[in-house]
Amino acid sequence: MTAHIKRLVQQLGGEAGESYDARAELIGIGSDATGISTTSNSLTAAHGAAIRREGR
Repeated sequence: MTAHIKRLVQQLGGEAGESYDARAELIGIGSDATGISTTSNSLTAAHGAAIRREGR
């Protein structure tokens, strides 16, 4: 995983706007990024769980 993608992944747990922007960018990158398809599915599940915990 590149440093850029790692930074985006870390932002998924941040504030709502930052998190949504990072998610959109990761989706835009798509599966061309090494391992992103598997990682993306895991992160989507983790992000959804975080949102449910916060009651959004």
